[in-house]
Amino acid sequence: ALHAGELPGVVAIDALMPMLATAEAEGRIKGAITVVPWANPIGRAQYHFGEHQGRFHLGTRTNFNRGFPLLAAPDTAFLPDTTLGTADQRLKTRLVQLSLGHDIVLDLHCDDEGLAYLYIHTSLWPTMADCAAAMGVDAVVLWSEDSSGTFEGASIMPYQNVPANVSRFDRRVVTTVEYRGMLDVDGALAEADAEGLY
Repeated sequence: ALHAGELPGVVAIDALMPMLATAEAEGRIKGAITVVPWANPIGRAQYHFGEHQGRFHLGTRTNFNRGFPLLAAPDTAFLPDTTLGTADQRLKTRLVQLSLGHDIVLDLHCDDEGLAYLYIHTSLWPTMADCAAAMGVDAVVLWSEDSSGTFEGASIMPYQNVPANVSRFDRRVVTTVEYRGMLDVDGALAEADAEGLY
């Protein structure tokens, strides 16, 4: 959870892990899978007057899902040197580094209240329509510009101006998944969401 208090995606991952373990044991996983269920330990540790505050960095009031490095190509050599950077800058650089080279990158979120929906870059639509259907979302929001450096943007923008054999938009899945509301956490929803992810 990049916004560290948003639990629906975390419980979906918890339900997904046994499915992945079975698939791996049966030899059905042909590539590498990287799962980062708590992608934001900084936000996870922030409390104010006993209430968890995982969406914004308390020191800067910056949304944790903003300010990711937007690279010109999917090459880690273009990542900024964060040796002397702040902890959140180092975290964001590391998450982008982990995402590069993966055909599927999912950023799991939720709202205070709402329906399930996906944010999808226009370069991936309608190719990702089958993904949206499998996840059972109620809506899809298409976008084309990212000036604020979201994680999703940092995961798809490096592929916009590279040859087709590198961008592979026909098989790439990059999306922000909004899993309903903060309180929409239970076993049945987690299992259904895990099935959609699987």
